[in-house]
Amino acid sequence: MAVNFNIRIVTFIPDAWVLAPYQEEFYSYSYEGDNRSFNPNTANTQNFRTAQQLNVEFNNNGGDYTPYVQTGITNLQRRENLTGKTSILFSGHASTDGLKTSVIQSSIKGETSDYYHFRCTCNIKNPLEYAPAINYDFDIYVHKSGGIQFSGRHDGFPAYEVYAKNALTSNWKTLYQYNPYDHGKSIFDLADGMSQSVTARNVDVLK
Repeated sequence: MAVNFNIRIVTFIPDAWVLAPYQEEFYSYSYEGDNRSFNPNTANTQNFRTAQQLNVEFNNNGGDYTPYVQTGITNLQRRENLTGKTSILFSGHASTDGLKTSVIQSSIKGETSDYYHFRCTCNIKNPLEYAPAINYDFDIYVHKSGGIQFSGRHDGFPAYEVYAKNALTSNWKTLYQYNPYDHGKSIFDLADGMSQSVTARNVDVLK
């Protein structure tokens, strides 16, 4: 019998706008955020900074997987401090080249014990050269029996959310959620060298 699982890793900025690290005397600069809370259903929106999804299939003959990657729109706004007038200085997408999926280990024999061990990494730089990159390094074990384990590390900013589900259902299960403001972090922690560690999290998507 074939079983199919989806795993989704998303980064986003909770605010509508967040001040850029650089400011000037007569002008202030802000990046547009995603203006939202945690939400697994963002696949057909632009309400994220990065999105990485794995669709994994196990069947009687073995298995296969397909990765999908996206980046959201980056908008940089300038505000004239004296008049309050605003304008968009830059709008564009970052390259998806820094979103990578690799298989660290697997046992794919068409048996109930089949599994994949994936490593999903992100090194996505803001399209503006002087802005730091979003970084994470996550390990994900996907078992044919339905168990999914997740661990790794990431930058202190922005927000992170990881979900998994049986592809035949619409019910995502939460593997991980991180809001930077709950941990005293800010946009400056984009450059903190993946200071946040994630201990192993487990869900069973067939239950």
